[in-house]
Amino acid sequence: MFLEYFLHTLIQILVILWFVIVLFRIITFFYIDELGHLILDNVGNNRVSVIVPARNEEKNITRCLKSLQAQDYDNFEVIVVDDCSTDDTLKIIQKFCLTDDRFISIHLSEKKKNWAGKNFACYQGSQKATGDVLLFTDADTDHNKESISSSLAYMNKFHLDVLTLLPTLVCKDYWSKLILPILISMINLLYSPLFLNSKKLPIAYLIGGFILINRKVYDDVGGHEAVKNSFVEDKSLGELLKTAGYKLKFIRSGNIVKTFSNIGFSDNINAMQRGISSSFIDIHPFFGIITIIIGFFALILPYILVLQFTYFSLENILKIFLIVSFMQLSYFFEFIDVKHSKLYVFLHPFSCILLFTSLIISVVKIQFNSPFTWRDRYYKKS
Repeated sequence: MFLEYFLHTLIQILVILWFVIVLFRIITFFYIDELGHLILDNVGNNRVSVIVPARNEEKNITRCLKSLQAQDYDNFEVIVVDDCSTDDTLKIIQKFCLTDDRFISIHLSEKKKNWAGKNFACYQGSQKATGDVLLFTDADTDHNKESISSSLAYMNKFHLDVLTLLPTLVCKDYWSKLILPILISMINLLYSPLFLNSKKLPIAYLIGGFILINRKVYDDVGGHEAVKNSFVEDKSLGELLKTAGYKLKFIRSGNIVKTFSNIGFSDNINAMQRGISSSFIDIHPFFGIITIIIGFFALILPYILVLQFTYFSLENILKIFLIVSFMQLSYFFEFIDVKHSKLYVFLHPFSCILLFTSLIISVVKIQFNSPFTWRDRYYKKS
């Protein structure tokens, strides 16, 4: 009797919860600007230094550099930093830089002690930069020819100190298609762009694939050196900038910038755990346990109930299927900026299992101070 009452109440709560989430996602979608749909002027003539850290990116780096080379903006330079690559990335970079004097190559021969992730590569690039505006982008990106000019015009129009774009995600392998959308969904729910763009809320993060920032602002907060120990540096740097009172904004890129992912199962799972570890679960063990419980009820239980629908009344069966419909509708919003088959929405249950499993592993790793893996390097939270 108690179990029946508990499940009935829980089902009602989940219906309301997922309805609110869907409503929130709709509001967010229409609130956030998309750069590709805007007509902008006031580009100005700031010198822009594009900084591209690259580690083992031989499959992507040429596409990225060619897209930057084709920019319709004139006053820019590109600083490509090879971060101890073990493949042919360095050779490709050096060969490309010989063809265009706007491109500068930097090679890091060993990992810098006490620096996490790509922070030292970004820092070295910034030290070489001569621009009064810096653009940090990733080696797996592909830029429309208006990438610099349109983002710079937007930045000038709204008098921003920092502009970060959400690139369109192009998933090339099965695991990226299954894992990355649910990871983005989690980030969008926990750290909504609505919260990020609000001056009143402390929530902040940047998208590492595209960070356009005023050089003076970057130097004032200490740049990547100030967050050198963080392997989720885009979130740490965003928080630092917002705390300092600088004006930053998150918008969707449309087709202005694309990010390509073809990294397989292990790296995608590591990316998911890395993203989860940057949330509030590391504040106290209590938060980690509560998050696991909420994650089970919100993500896993609805699909278990679907499999057991014959045990429920017609009213609860309808509510269960309504919950699942809301869940998948919310998930569908990620596929607006993800370029692969929308049919992957129906694989949402498997994505939820991977997310929930990664959540448990991340909580355990944090509590036992076990290392997280990123780009074949190992980092601890403390």
